[in-house]
Amino acid sequence: MKSAEYTSLDAAALADLVRRKQVKPIELVEAAIERIERTII
Repeated sequence: MKSAEYTSLDAAALADLVRRKQVKPIELVEAAIERIERTII
């Protein structure tokens, strides 16, 4: 799953992906940081 796709999901859906080991928590953190950096810069 690409980081851009995470923005269309709510917290419960993201947590479900982590529980099912389809995504690592660090990937979600990195995607969030990327979005913040794009907003600030």
